[in-house]
Amino acid sequence: MIFEVTSAKIKAGAINTMVALVSVIVFFSLAELGLRAAGFQFHSGPTYMRFGFPDPNTLYQIFKPDPDLFWRLVPGFNFPGAEIEGVNSLGFRGREFSEKKGEGSIRLVCMGGSVTFGERDSYPQSLQELLDSLVSGRRFEVINAGIPGYSSFQGLRLLKTRILDLEPDLITVLYGWNDHWLARGFSDKEQRPVGKNVAEIQSFLGRARIYQLLNSIHSSIKEELYFYRRSVAGESDPKYRVSLEDYRENLREIIELARENRIKIFLLTAPSGATEGQVPPYLLEMKFIAEPQKIIPLHQSYNQVVRELAREKRVPLVGLARVFEKRKDEGLFDDPAKEIIHPNKKGYQLIAQEIFEAIRGQ
Repeated sequence: MIFEVTSAKIKAGAINTMVALVSVIVFFSLAELGLRAAGFQFHSGPTYMRFGFPDPNTLYQIFKPDPDLFWRLVPGFNFPGAEIEGVNSLGFRGREFSEKKGEGSIRLVCMGGSVTFGERDSYPQSLQELLDSLVSGRRFEVINAGIPGYSSFQGLRLLKTRILDLEPDLITVLYGWNDHWLARGFSDKEQRPVGKNVAEIQSFLGRARIYQLLNSIHSSIKEELYFYRRSVAGESDPKYRVSLEDYRENLREIIELARENRIKIFLLTAPSGATEGQVPPYLLEMKFIAEPQKIIPLHQSYNQVVRELAREKRVPLVGLARVFEKRKDEGLFDDPAKEIIHPNKKGYQLIAQEIFEAIRGQ
């Protein structure tokens, strides 16, 4: 009798567990379908920092988490409409190339963020065309190593982990914009490394809208707590992804690494289309900046570091910022009220021309 009662309790318990499990599955399935039907999406970076950028949901599709670089381009990704070159098998924008440099060729790697990556056009592509016009008997190979959103911190890591293996003869370095965006609680160097397995799990879970919803709530709470703690502690100075001094040290290490590996390096100042009182709204909306009136002097201070290092280390400088400033009335940005970072086709061609002249002068 006792055995029968116990057996019945076990069966009842098993049934209740099964019902509860089915209920949970049904609930989350309906919630997932509802969120998808509503068009809800939220993607954040694979570490502490939320990666903000115009149209982040679209851009997230071309990135994959990386334990060292935070994110990198998905190899083989093709952009819709074919207006932009796709990502090759090595994870860089542009045509396929061999990791091992061809005999007799001169390989130039353009490092940077989205300004280097480009939009419909890119200055590495224009630079390739200019170098191809030289009658030198040698083949030039320009590699676009620009990754949207990258700071000098990521650029240094990219040089160590990927670029040196490509055996470049020359590299151009153009960072700055992403370095002086506001940090989302943690600067780039404070990011806790994410292991490969964790990054893969995050990438897998990130496809579920429920996970994205929970992640968005967690990220919002975390961000609000960060600003609350700063206000309580009386910290009024903004915290950037890469501080001015860290920017200097990152570039200095890039220069030293290049020289140790006998690579010719060219430093580039980052051009800007900003004018007083004219700042694209998304920079404020996405909390890239705190005070619009300070964006010009802030950007200039990071460019000044580049100039100082070029003099100190006797590195060729391509002063794009001043060239663009002198020619600001020539329409190098399509609409400065909406875009002050990425030049138009004419602007990219000017960048390529300036780099070309600098290389030819050396």
